[in-house]
Order: sequence, then C-alpha cells, then structure tokens
Amino acid sequence: MPSPWMVAGDFNSIVEPEEKKGGRIHSMSKSLPFINCIVGSGLMDFGYCGNPFTWCNGWAYSKRIWARLDRALVNSEWLQNFPDTSVVHLVRNGSDHAPLLISTANNQWEPKKYFRFLDFWTEQEDFLKVVEQAWNTIGNIVDKIKELQNRLAEHEDRCLNDNSECNRMEYNNVRLPRVIGEDDNLTLEAIPTMNEVKQMVFSMSSSSSPGPDGLSGKFFHHCWDIIAKDLYDVILDFFFGSELPRSFTYTCLVLIPKIDNPNNTLILGPLA
Repeated sequence: MPSPWMVAGDFNSIVEPEEKKGGRIHSMSKSLPFINCIVGSGLMDFGYCGNPFTWCNGWAYSKRIWARLDRALVNSEWLQNFPDTSVVHLVRNGSDHAPLLISTANNQWEPKKYFRFLDFWTEQEDFLKVVEQAWNTIGNIVDKIKELQNRLAEHEDRCLNDNSECNRMEYNNVRLPRVIGEDDNLTLEAIPTMNEVKQMVFSMSSSSSPGPDGLSGKFFHHCWDIIAKDLYDVILDFFFGSELPRSFTYTCLVLIPKIDNPNNTLILGPLA
C-alpha cells in the first residue's frame, strides 16, 4: 500500500500565469518540467489560505515581482489519512519567501446550523398534522418558560426596593420635542384585530427570506389556521406591555469573500 506523502518548500517555479505578478509575461514552457514532475509523481497541489504570493524580489515598485514559488504537494493517500490538513501563507519577515504554516489538526470550528423551512414540505399529505403536533408541543414549552420568567421578575422586584416607581416617573417625565401628534399616537397604540394581523401576514411574499427560525412566508400562509391564535396572542401581549423576546430581532449574517483565499475580515462582505 502506498504511503502518504507531502512534499513542501520552495520549488522556484509556478504552474500557471496567475501565480506571478509583475515583470515579464510568464512563458508556460518554463513550467512544463515542474508540471510533468508533479503529475508523474502522482502528486497534487493542496491549495492554501492567505496571500496568493509567497516570494517577492523586494525591488522598487516599478520592478517588483511577486510569485507563488512555495507550495505543498500531496498524494491521494495523504488526503485519506490527513483530511484536516491546512496550509497557510504567513507574512514575510526577514526573508524574500513567506513561511508556510502546515497543520494536520482540525482547527475548523463547527458552524451553527440553522433550521430551514422547505416549501415543498407543504405538498406532503401529513404536513399539517405534523405541524399541529409540533406547534402544540412548542406552545407548552413557551408557557413554561413564560411562567418561569414571571417568577424571576417578581423575585427581582422584591430585591430592588430602592428602584421606586416615583423615581422612574421623574426620569421619564423629562421633556422631549413632540414629533408625533395625538392622532398618530392613538393609531400607533390601537390594538390590531385578528383580521388586520392576517392581512399583514398574507401580504408577505411566499418566497420571502426566512429569519433565524427558518420559517418563510409560505409556512405562515399554509399553516395559518394552526398558528393564528398563538401569533395573535404574542402581538396582543406586546400591545399590553410585554417585552418582545430578543430573538425576534435576530438575523443571520453571512460573510461573503470578495476575493479568492481571503486572509482577513476586511475583505469579507456581510450579507444578512
């Protein structure tokens, strides 16, 4: 059985024109011996993270040349035995070559996996039955959590005796410029009806982007008869003074690299 092999270091050659910047246009005929050696040895370029170039001649900017002369080559047995290998191009320091940091340990953190509602589920025969059973279970859990929160709040109020309502009222009575009229305020404070909530829910696109809970507009449309009461109760709780759970304002943030092989967060574009 062949042994796992890794060959790494300065090969003083590149394998494609993109691995060189500056100077004369690279002739691929100069790279053919190196490429043939890689292929004939049953090796492959492992890839890397970081700066695309590992060498610089250090000359004046108009004559400066960058190239990827250093790399790690492995065979298929290496990939099978060390699947978590990583190669990172570090910053040059005191040399014209950048050091390669090679690790065989798994340094990748496990990303959080979000639930995603798939629209085709609504076409399954027992879909609504499954949702109803699950929704009722979730409702019981929420009730228990809410009861626990109420008990903690009562205990906290007994402990904070010096935080009187009078002091809070004086603080809240600080005069601020009025920007909302009485009519506007009455409209904002009006308790919405079930029909109004339904109109807002069904005004959402069925293909709307889901939040962290993974539920799209299609879920709310298709399961309205099951979730309507609970959803309306949550809205009424808010209008009667209850605080919204912090999770209501959560969002999923994905960092999209603007270039290949990014090496810092400044070149990652956020996408919510």
